[in-house]
Amino acid sequence: MNEIEDKSSTSSTNDSKQVTHPQITFGLVTLNHFGISVQDLDRSIAFYRALTGQDPTATGTWSSTGLDRAAGIGDSRSMRATIRWATFRINNVNIDLLQVKKEKEPDLSWARHSLGELGAMHVCFEVKDLEPVFKRMQDAGIKFHGPFHRVSRDEDGAEDGIGTVVASFDGPDGERLELIAPQGPFVRAERRAE
Repeated sequence: MNEIEDKSSTSSTNDSKQVTHPQITFGLVTLNHFGISVQDLDRSIAFYRALTGQDPTATGTWSSTGLDRAAGIGDSRSMRATIRWATFRINNVNIDLLQVKKEKEPDLSWARHSLGELGAMHVCFEVKDLEPVFKRMQDAGIKFHGPFHRVSRDEDGAEDGIGTVVASFDGPDGERLELIAPQGPFVRAERRAE
């Protein structure tokens, strides 16, 4: 860790907080999974089973004080954290659903994830043809944030990705989810080879 701290520069943002930027590279080019904190694991398993058409590849429960610190879910005090989890393995990445309960703490609160908020993240599922998937999901009761959008030069001022179609919706705990039928630079290398 000292190597990173010693080889970093610090810059100031508008709100006067110091941001550290490493001056070395780490070569992290493979995404293994993304995790979503959920309030009710069973409800979320049912939701992601419907989205992916798959059952979880693994489920379990872990509980320890070390896990609390290593996963960054507690503060510096030793506190037991229990995590019920399920992993969905889809084509290019794993989705980990995590129901976290900290000793002597209330349940997690509802997530708020607007792309207009700093640090907000979203999970995007790739489809070849978005319109029929959008319709099937709407027919099944999924509420989208609005109609799907096809990126264009005229409406969006786009130079790249013209023809890309996107739509967004929320998961059962407010996690921001997206569908994309990519074009141009958004097409993954594996898909370009097809």
